[in-house]
Parts: sequence; C-alpha cells; structure tokens
Amino acid sequence: MKQHHKSYDTLRIRFTYCYRVFLWLAVILSPPSLLAQGGNKTAAEYWETYHRTDDDSTQVKLLSQLVTAYIRINPDSALLLAETAYERATTMGNEHLQAHAYVSLGKAYKRKRKVLDALSNFDQGLAIFQEQKDEEGIHRVYLERASVYMASGNPEAAIEDLNKHLTYTLQTDNDLKRAGTYHNLGKAYRQLNEPYQALENYLLARNLKDSLANVGHPEMTSREQFSTYQNLAAFYQELEQFNKARETLRQGLEFLPQEETRTYIIGLYTLGGLEERDSNYVEAQQLYQQCLEMAQASKNSVLLPYIYDGLGTVSRMQDQREIASTYYQQAFDMLGDMNNPPVLSNVLNNQARLLLDAGQTRAAKEKAKVAYTTAKASGLQVQYIDGAKLLAEIYQTEGRYQEANFYWQEYIEASETKATEGRKQE
Repeated sequence: MKQHHKSYDTLRIRFTYCYRVFLWLAVILSPPSLLAQGGNKTAAEYWETYHRTDDDSTQVKLLSQLVTAYIRINPDSALLLAETAYERATTMGNEHLQAHAYVSLGKAYKRKRKVLDALSNFDQGLAIFQEQKDEEGIHRVYLERASVYMASGNPEAAIEDLNKHLTYTLQTDNDLKRAGTYHNLGKAYRQLNEPYQALENYLLARNLKDSLANVGHPEMTSREQFSTYQNLAAFYQELEQFNKARETLRQGLEFLPQEETRTYIIGLYTLGGLEERDSNYVEAQQLYQQCLEMAQASKNSVLLPYIYDGLGTVSRMQDQREIASTYYQQAFDMLGDMNNPPVLSNVLNNQARLLLDAGQTRAAKEKAKVAYTTAKASGLQVQYIDGAKLLAEIYQTEGRYQEANFYWQEYIEASETKATEGRKQE
C-alpha cells in the first residue's frame, strides 16, 4: 500500500511543484524594498520630496508614485493613496493627472484582486490618454491591463494588449521595455497553452536582456535578467525537458550575485523542485536545505513555508516520515496569518497523508477536510484532487462507503478535467 501511495505521490509532484513555483514567480520575485515605478527611490524618499514641495501637481504625481511603493506591502494604504490622488486631481480639474490616478486606482484594485474595479479604472484612464493622444500613457495602460487579464485567466486579451505595447516599444526603440514585453508575452502564451509562441517569446526576452546586461544597461538588473531564466526553466519543466530546465537555471544562477539573497534562494529552490519532479530526492533535499539555511540567515520568513513544504515532501518520498511530519508542521506554523491557500492546502493534504498511513484516520480526516474546502474555495485544482482522494480513502477505511463514493466521484471528475487540460497542452 505504501508503494501505491509513493507512486501516486510521484505523479502528484509533477503538478503540485508547479503551483509552488508559480507563486514564487508571481509574489516573491518582486523587489523586497519599497521601490516606486520609474525610479530607485524608496517610499521614505518620496514622502520627503512630497513634504518639501507646495506644488499641487507635483504632490499628486508623488501620490501616484507612492501607490506603487506601498502596493505590495500594504494594499489598503496604496488604495487610499490612489483615491487621494484621484480626488485632488479632480478638484484641480487636471485630466492628465486624473488619468494617472485612474491607473493607480487600477493597480491598487488589481493587488486586492478586484478585477472588474481594476479594469474599469484602467479603461477610464485609457480613454483620457487616448483623447489627449498621450502615447506613453496609452501604452502604460495596455501593459497594466494585460497583467490583470493574465491574472484573471484571459490570456487572449492580454496578448492583444501586449502586442500593442510591443509595437510601441519598437517604434520608440526602447529595448528594455521590449524585453519585458517579450517576457510577458511568453507568460501569456504559456497560459494559453501555446508552447511554441511561449518559447519563442521567452527566448527573445532572454537574448535581449542578456545583450542589455552585456553592454551595462543601468536598468537591466541581475534580478530582472534572472526572472526570464526562471520562467523559461519553469516552462521547460512543464514540458518535462528537465535537462534544458537545469541548464537554464544554472546559467541564470551563474550571473546572479549571492547578495541578491531572495532571488538566489528562489533560484536554488526552483532547481531543487526540478530534482524533486525528476525523482532525484537526495539532490532536491540538499538544495532545499541550502535554501533553508540562507532564508534563516537572511530572516526571509515569507520564504520558509515553501521551503519547509518542499523539505517535507522529499523527506516523505524517502520514507523519512517523522522528519517529514516535522517539516510539514513547521510549514503550517509559519503560514500563520498569511493568506496563502495553495501552500496551506498542500501542507494539510501532506499531513493528512502521513496521518492516514499511520492509521490515525480521525486526525487525517480533519486535516483533509480543511485542505479540500480551502482548495475548492480557492479554485486550486491539484490540491482539490488530492483532498478528494484522501477523503475517499479515509471514509473507505472507516467503512462509510456512501461518503467514500461521493469523494471518489469528485476525484474522478476533477482528475478527468485535469487530464483533458494536460492533453490539450501536449
């Protein structure tokens, strides 16, 4: 029976690891300091400039820049700043500043996952920019709106906006923005399950970013350069081209200085995940352990739940069940008040599996139920499938066959949907 679980877990890893990587790419690769768009100033520096000037227009512009500075660490404050910028621009009767405030509002609502509100504000800002024939403003909206479309599962609309922005970068000869647009087109085509277009755009982004880095472009940071290597490697992993993924990640890590601690940890973690997916559990364990030591030394607590979850999984796959249990519990404890349903439901499913294998069906059921409910509410397909399967096995073990049949049906239907999507991607 244990061999059956291990075989199932090996297959499951091929899906669950991707969720962990996607989360890291979406959230953790963002700059750790409070940097605002269009410069390298911190929030404190923008506030200092704000209080030194009495010019209303300048202050409104600074409020919009502060939205970007706050948006990742305090979305509520970012929204309040955007609303203030909009109110002051409206009072002044300055439509140009009002358009920028609409964009700031859109960004704040995007961060709070209010898709319709975000799109509505972007559209209103776009209308003003188009009326004023402000090409820079127009294409700023296209770029921001594309990110909302991708986040809301509409890659076709994102690609349309990104291609408009790409044309603008070619017309203005802006290689830096063109590289970023290729990168985002790669993500959008990947989401659309169009692998050839995704690969083409990722490679264009990588080559152009490498060229900019080689000539010492001041805005081409090692973190920005590495982000495309990271996404390209994740893309290769989805296609199970593990050697290409390894080569891509190692190339990226070669030029990434260890002083970029967060990004370097993510690179090692991704490499560990690749080995985990390829069933090289000892190598994966060593890489995860290196991540853990670096994260603890640099006090990057937000990274720890991911790392503990990975360590728990590779320990469990080597039948180190007590060690795995400890790691999973550490991941669960670290999550605390973090709003992280994918990792939470994954950890709970893993804990439930360990408890079920140990014959502790009641405790396993409690964990599995929370994981199943969390995954269902958050639309997490892989964790939902795992939770349904676990609950079916638990109820079957208890002899409660009606409940078991219900969850087996849930498991079968969700697995078939997942398989259909996989065949489309192939």
